[in-house]
Amino acid sequence: MRKHQVTNGVYYLDASEAGFRILCGCPMDSVKSLMRAGLIQTIDDEKWEWHSGPNTILLSDISFQNGELCNLTEFPLMHMLYKQGMAIPKHPGYGPKPMIVGIPEQIRGQFEYLERGVGGLTAEEIHDCLGMDQDAKDTLVAFKQRFKAGQPFIHDLIAFKEILTNEEPYELAPDFFVVRLGLNVYLFQYKDQEEIIDLTLTENQTYGVPYNLDFHPTTRRDFSVIHSGEGNGWDIDHPCMASILCASGQYYLIDAGPNILESLNKLGIGLNEVVGLFQTHTHDDHFAGLASILRSEHRLKFYATPVVRLSVVKKLCSLMNFDESNFARFFEVCDLVPEKWTQLDGFEVLPIMSPHPVETNIFYFRKRIRDGYRSYGHLADVISKRVYRSFMEVEDEHQAILKSQFDHVWKTYYLPVNVKKIDVNSGLIHGDPEDYINDPSGKVIFSHITGSLPINQQTMGSIAVFGSEDLLINSSKDYLSILAEKFFQEYFPGTTISDHEIILGQRRILINAGHIILRDGSAPEYVYFILSGLIRWISPDSSTVKTMGTGSIISEEEVLLNQNSYGTYIANSYIKAIRIPKEIFREFIAENTDMQEYTLKLKERRLLQENLLFRNINTRSILDSVLKSARFEEYKENVILNDFEKDSISLIVRGMAGIFYSSTLVETLSEGSFYGLDDFLHVVFEETMTVTALSDILIMHIPMEIFLETPVLLWSLIETADNTSKLISQTIRVLETTNQNMALTLGEEDDV
Repeated sequence: MRKHQVTNGVYYLDASEAGFRILCGCPMDSVKSLMRAGLIQTIDDEKWEWHSGPNTILLSDISFQNGELCNLTEFPLMHMLYKQGMAIPKHPGYGPKPMIVGIPEQIRGQFEYLERGVGGLTAEEIHDCLGMDQDAKDTLVAFKQRFKAGQPFIHDLIAFKEILTNEEPYELAPDFFVVRLGLNVYLFQYKDQEEIIDLTLTENQTYGVPYNLDFHPTTRRDFSVIHSGEGNGWDIDHPCMASILCASGQYYLIDAGPNILESLNKLGIGLNEVVGLFQTHTHDDHFAGLASILRSEHRLKFYATPVVRLSVVKKLCSLMNFDESNFARFFEVCDLVPEKWTQLDGFEVLPIMSPHPVETNIFYFRKRIRDGYRSYGHLADVISKRVYRSFMEVEDEHQAILKSQFDHVWKTYYLPVNVKKIDVNSGLIHGDPEDYINDPSGKVIFSHITGSLPINQQTMGSIAVFGSEDLLINSSKDYLSILAEKFFQEYFPGTTISDHEIILGQRRILINAGHIILRDGSAPEYVYFILSGLIRWISPDSSTVKTMGTGSIISEEEVLLNQNSYGTYIANSYIKAIRIPKEIFREFIAENTDMQEYTLKLKERRLLQENLLFRNINTRSILDSVLKSARFEEYKENVILNDFEKDSISLIVRGMAGIFYSSTLVETLSEGSFYGLDDFLHVVFEETMTVTALSDILIMHIPMEIFLETPVLLWSLIETADNTSKLISQTIRVLETTNQNMALTLGEEDDV
């Protein structure tokens, strides 16, 4: 056996001698990462061109780590089934089914996640969905049935192997065993060979990104499209098809594909600057980054037709093991009516249902100008005429519906706009460039491709590189000044615009990505007020990394307290900032605040942010709400802590505690840990779970409502609860196995 590290927390175990090639860990873009590492190769013989690669997936025990989903198996399985040919009879790769190995909770989640990814909603769910008339529902079902015709259920194509208990060998093949050693740690054994796989990410680690993107500064516009991804699920050099719409100076995402935060970072756009998301459908190349954007400090607006929104909710919740009602805590749901223009904040959107195996809406956007409109069309995963015509040839109960809709579908695809981006990856579920030779739009961009277009297709449509922009309406306002004024009114209530001019009128600068703004231990000469972009703060011992974004004030505390910098500040993207001489900033604070009270509040926020739970909270009002509402209590050793403060999250400030189930210690909690997660645990308890003080302890109780109103904090609760749930589930299985063994032993003694 040979173990290859693919990226952080992801390994490729080559046990070909036992018939297994195992992808251990399966985050976003796993297939691209394997390709980048050279672990997937193209094989070309006289009849077939196909790929090598894994035939088995080892799931992570926990659903997400450090904010990223861990078990996105949809594309790796498609690669096995079709790129490797494991589901194609007479193909060289045809043979045993791909296998998924994991604990029961993750296997169960995979069943629904994969079914939703292949087929979306059921016919019954579509007919029960509001927001569409009956004819539209019948048409949607007819298309979905046609795409699915003759296709086996995903479960029939895959073998699943549950790992129930720790320390017990499970046989995958003769002489080939897997043993779960603990949470996310597995041992593989083949004859006299052994390899340990640890899928755990450390505190500051993230899964790697398989492509390198250039940094680009962006500008807030009245109306523009920034191209943030033009590739597909197999293109190792580019993110998947996506766009960022800027309207009235506000940023909106169109789809949340894999590694969406990496794309935003390279464009200098912080997640907190994103107002909303327009979602086309739930295939992972358009959907896998959705969990990443849940970690905003405010609820993003979620725009889709009701049937697409329902499809998204069901797939996401199956992956994250949480209740569907939580979706509305992360997003402000804004359902759109199909084929109706909806007025938003200074622009309009038109969603149109598009034929696809899962519920899909394409989008058109427009903004009024003096003599008409400027417009953009985003056509993700459209059907080709070739495939559509083949659908109409089948004589069944759906044929009449499909024939009646042909002209309408192509009328909607051919709506004239100034700029139109079209998915043209061909195959069964993507468009063909030839279909758009006579498209009446001003500019047609072909996307969702691998590599370059063939020469003949390069004359049919443009391509867009990462970070390029199609400017539709230039900026009529200085949006950064408006944003800066908004922050100052929040930070310094009671002051006037004229009071702010001394600060906001200082020199505005552009800082290059990678530049060290302030080094640890140095004396700052300036305060930097961040207008756009992202900054990384690294602690003096490099153990802690924190991201700071728009609205942050760098070196504020150091200047006011006349101290050297604690930690290093590095530009993580292009930064636009106001650079303020320290004397001017001190004078402004002295004249407009109580200096002692202001600096005390700065210290309190910093201390709060030293806790992992609040580290990446930059919004001052959230931190101040926590500080204002928090209550401190001391408890003695052996006290059952979760008998107190039922409607709060309790943070351990000093001391230690333990989570117990049936008198068994499940997890030890130290300083910085928190409890109060009962409503988020995915385990039905037969016995009471307790949190008990293991020493004298100081607890900070914070009202639950603050967490429920702040997506990034709610995410932390769900992520921690997911981890704890898996530990409790394992404890329950161990106790059940122990009790069964004891019962068998007693039975044998009785027989004697």
